[in-house]
Amino acid sequence: YEAGVVETWDPNHDQFQCSGVAVARHTIHKNGLLSPYYINYPQLIYVIQGEGLTATIIPGCPETFQSPQHSQHGGTFQDHHQQSTRRHSCCARRSNPREEFQQQQQWWRLASRGKGQQEQQKRSCNNILCGFDQQILAEAFNVDESLIDKIQNDDDRKGGIIKVRGDLQMIKTPRSGRHSSQEESEYESESSKRDPQMNGIEETICSVKLRKNVGDRSRADIYTPGVGRLVTLNNDNLPILRSLKLSVERGDLQNRAIMAPHWNRNAHSIIYGLEGSAQVQVVDNNGNSVFNGELRKGQIMTVPQNFAVVKRATGQNFQWVAINTNENAVIASLSGETSVLMAIPQEVLANAFKISNEEASRLKYSNQYQTTLSSGRRSSQMTADA
Repeated sequence: YEAGVVETWDPNHDQFQCSGVAVARHTIHKNGLLSPYYINYPQLIYVIQGEGLTATIIPGCPETFQSPQHSQHGGTFQDHHQQSTRRHSCCARRSNPREEFQQQQQWWRLASRGKGQQEQQKRSCNNILCGFDQQILAEAFNVDESLIDKIQNDDDRKGGIIKVRGDLQMIKTPRSGRHSSQEESEYESESSKRDPQMNGIEETICSVKLRKNVGDRSRADIYTPGVGRLVTLNNDNLPILRSLKLSVERGDLQNRAIMAPHWNRNAHSIIYGLEGSAQVQVVDNNGNSVFNGELRKGQIMTVPQNFAVVKRATGQNFQWVAINTNENAVIASLSGETSVLMAIPQEVLANAFKISNEEASRLKYSNQYQTTLSSGRRSSQMTADA
């Protein structure tokens, strides 16, 4: 595309068929704009690098922001639009509820006109407005047919990510901290002057929170100094995830630390490497090792529900983000203070594993004060299959 790249993983691969998800990576260059679109499935967006603006448009909600725009004939006017915000590490988008379980995930483009790699044999204009008659559209929008002709221009090959000339003149929500007072004085939200006859829907659906910064280390749910941290995002701290039936885990392992063996009790987990690398082992219900290898930056893997998994950083640092297919994904650890083994009586462990009571006691209590994350200094070396 003119101002970026879209990469997709094969949705027919076994790991994505198992979890029922599709994965894409968008790289948007400076001043690039991903053309507006809508989809037939819930979507979670994680921002890996950079900073930009994002907006999720909810049809039927009021345009509570006003941006000054300059007319080609001189003077200014007020452009009304819905809220846009700066970069957040995680953004949720909900589909039409009746379309959430479509077998084929699809995009409907509102403004793209260029050819993608899979559209070489098709017409270059592929947004939904291209299929309508020009005269009918001109009447519907109350504009000249010449403007509609520009919208449906088949000669524009810039694609779904276009380059913006100059800056986008639109309001951003104020930043927290020292930037907020300055920006609040520059722009005033139209919502503060809401029409008293409005029915209140803008205070529910229209004001739902869709974004959260899971990259903020101060929000860690589990933190062990020198070892790592975990941040979770679920329906408790971002309620929209309840309707998406998705949740997020952001992890960081340091100094060859280990995330204890565990399984997801109610979700598949799609793990993406952000920084560094880790040795990962996955075991199925028959005790077979189905994966024993390295997960690196930019790679992705799926851990099916109830499959046990362990991660260990192979260098100084490994960071990852995982999308879980449940709004409140729950893990069960095999070692540590809240583990399954800690809850099982020592005598049961001794008989089940055919070991002595003393050995069962060591197995159960040697790591009893460790959390889900541990230094792993006493762990055996994990090696990948050749």
